[in-house]
Parts: sequence; structure tokens; C-alpha cells
Amino acid sequence: ALEHRGGMLSAFSPKGRVRVDGEIAAGRDWHILRLGLNVKRYPVCYALHRSIDGLLELAAKNRISPDKIKEIELTIGKLQAGVLRHSRPQTGLDAKFSAEFAAAASIVAGRVGRAALTDEFVRSPPVQALLPKVRVTTVDETDRDEPLFAPHDSVTVRLADGSTLASGPVRHALGHARNPIGMDELRAKFEDCIGRVLDAHSRNKLFDRLANLEKLSSATELYS
Repeated sequence: ALEHRGGMLSAFSPKGRVRVDGEIAAGRDWHILRLGLNVKRYPVCYALHRSIDGLLELAAKNRISPDKIKEIELTIGKLQAGVLRHSRPQTGLDAKFSAEFAAAASIVAGRVGRAALTDEFVRSPPVQALLPKVRVTTVDETDRDEPLFAPHDSVTVRLADGSTLASGPVRHALGHARNPIGMDELRAKFEDCIGRVLDAHSRNKLFDRLANLEKLSSATELYS
């Protein structure tokens, strides 16, 4: 997790060498300040979020039935595909890094939330039946601002009757700084994450305080 070529040291400090000089160390060119903050809407690898958005939109518009699907093709960046290691997941953990599961869950459940990331749902017959029908196609081009991603992703669904449904290019996932979500969707994400932990009154209180975090005098006010 720390020393692998795709691990934490490589992600934060290329080749494991921590830089203490330059623009980033001086705080003048931070990515988060230049490009904004992205909200991760789905509890799976962020490399899949644009594809999920495209597929959910197609499913909502066309009422796609799982048994009518011949093939689902996800077109994503080569580097994105490199982290999606599990084509036939059997656990909720493996499903987080599976393009095939993200597509299957989008169709079977109509959403990709925490409830989908249980071993039982991952192993359910409808999900397992769709996994072999998902194909990942990669492109070499990368996004200028986010080089781990392709310039855009796209989804194509081919049905048993010969018809084809296409999402078109998906440039920014919902929740991206350039494609922001509203407070209602943000609250829905919050509820999905914490709904089993706190009662409704406590959830509402905590969400309102988080939404006004910059006005609190201390972080301890979140829980008082």
C-alpha cells in the first residue's frame, strides 16, 4: 500500500522523494485551489464515476431491462482501466474496483450506493449474469488537467433486439467542481454514508453544521 509503484508514496511523492521546495511546498499552486473540490458521489473507484453517470442517465431515459442487454461497452482512459483490477468480483471490496460491477449495479439497482457494496448483492444472480456482458475499451489520450483520466468517457449499450443506446461524451462526473451537485444531492450522499449510525435529528444537525463549517469557532462544535 505504501511502497508499490501505484501506492501512496508514488502518488504523493514521485519516486518516494518528498519535496520541500517549489511552488507546491510554498502553497502557491495547489491543485485543489486551481481546479476546485470534487465530490465523490459513488462509493467506488473515482475512475468509474463518469461511466456510471452516463449509464444511469441512459437507463433512466430508456428503462433498460437487464435481460434485454446484449453488451455494455465502457470507453475510458487507459490509466483509469489500470486500477480496475476485478472483472468478476465476488465481494463488496473487490466490486469497488470493477468496471463490470459498476455497470451491472447501475442497471440492476438503478443506482450505485453503499447498499450495493455487500457481498450478497455482488454475488446475486442478476449482477453476476451481467458481468460477462460488460466490455471495457481504452483510449490513450489523457485530460490536460487530470492526466489520470481520458478527456471524456462514454457508454454504449447494445440490446438483444439490435438497437444501440449511446451516452455521448461524459466530460465531468456529477459532483466535479465543473459539474457541481446541489445541496439536496449532497444531503442524499451524506444520508447514504451515515444513515445507519445516527438518528434523523442528529443527522440533520450534523449536516447543517458541516454545511456551515467555516462559521464554526471550533471543530468540537460539530458534535456538541
